[in-house]
Amino acid sequence: MKHFRYILTGILISGVVLGGCEISSDVGAPPSNGSINNTMFVSIGNSLTAGFQSGVLKESNQRYSFPNLIAQQLGIPSDNFAQPIIPDPGIGTPPITITSLNPPALETGVAATNPSNTSHPRPFNNLGIPGAILFDALDTSSIQARSATRGNPFYMVVMRNQAAFGKSMIEQATKLGPTFITFWLGNNDVLGYATSGGTRGTNLGLGGTTPRTLPTEKLIFKQLFEGSLTTLMAFNPNASIVVANIPNVTDVPFFTTVPIKIPNPTDPTKLLDIYYKKNDGTVAVAQPGDYVLLTAQAVIGTGPNRSMGLHPLTPLDSKYVLDAGEVAIATKAVQDFNEIIRNFTQAKNIPLVDINAEFAHIKAEGYNVAGQEFTTDFITGGLFSLDGVHPSSRGYGIVANMFIKKMNEAFNANIPFVDVIDLPGIPIPAGKIGKGYQPGMKIAPGTFDAMISMFLSK
Repeated sequence: MKHFRYILTGILISGVVLGGCEISSDVGAPPSNGSINNTMFVSIGNSLTAGFQSGVLKESNQRYSFPNLIAQQLGIPSDNFAQPIIPDPGIGTPPITITSLNPPALETGVAATNPSNTSHPRPFNNLGIPGAILFDALDTSSIQARSATRGNPFYMVVMRNQAAFGKSMIEQATKLGPTFITFWLGNNDVLGYATSGGTRGTNLGLGGTTPRTLPTEKLIFKQLFEGSLTTLMAFNPNASIVVANIPNVTDVPFFTTVPIKIPNPTDPTKLLDIYYKKNDGTVAVAQPGDYVLLTAQAVIGTGPNRSMGLHPLTPLDSKYVLDAGEVAIATKAVQDFNEIIRNFTQAKNIPLVDINAEFAHIKAEGYNVAGQEFTTDFITGGLFSLDGVHPSSRGYGIVANMFIKKMNEAFNANIPFVDVIDLPGIPIPAGKIGKGYQPGMKIAPGTFDAMISMFLSK
């Protein structure tokens, strides 16, 4: 385990529906930041904080990261909220795009560009590191070593100069002298396990478990979360802090798009079972409670006789299905992590954005903005980008409004909400596309591999 230091503890938009309730800024009162001091805003997190979309981090999407949108609503000049700007086409999967609609087809383009503002003379205000796990908040090890061993360039992209700016994410945040902080980490401590079909993970191996095969252990998560927030508060006693919790992994289209039975290509009125290999090597048929991952769409029906995943002799690899037992493990991890987050934030009187409840409501009921309905459907839902995990630009606007709602409540503020409809939607070619799963949807093999690897420690 790496060494780290921490203090261990024992234009107003109305009519937006959020979490089942209509919210709006107080139209009768002028905009106000309340008790929030917007002099120095810092955001600590992972790819969700960075503004990662459709498998890539790039400038044209970074401008819609939820912290950048919040900074705008707080009246912070763009020069005072610095992000590591990565010119298009960006760094990532490379970027995923839709090339046709009938049937839908996704392809990856060319990526890998260098940040354009590496000479920025201080830490970035947006300290969202794609792939970061909770451990990274306090980790003081070399970012060069981390980027190399984990195959993740974003540590070097975001943190850059540890000698001058601080060795850990929290040290770099503190270096800026923040007056307002958002903290949203912990998603990847379960997401890596789930997106790999329960084959890989971030656990250390306590209790005789095999390391890196399960979500982060509850005890480790508790120590890291409480240590991170305690250190952050101790170093920045005058800063206002807002924390967000972790959504259920199965609330996103990466898990919910491909059904457990698919139409027979030669007779769409009949459904075909999907066969997969469990982690113990046995072959099973996908059942209710199992989730066939979006990655499986690239291989189902391929190979000899186009039988991959459709015959017991040619089952899908276990990494393509999160079965009911693995779902239970992931769900328990999310519940445990959110209990830790809730208990600590309540004890310390830190405002908590309940992303878990908000996303669960959107999955069940949808989300209406000015008459436009957003859902968790892949491509057509508008909330998620084309990697099925990260929000779209409009999705990040919705996330920003979740934070702003809590900020208004907690700090006696009247911060205007983001105009979600004014943000760009998902680029889709001309034509129509049906909702939900589309038989014949084409996804190139390996499209999501780099993203999944990013979620995992190595």
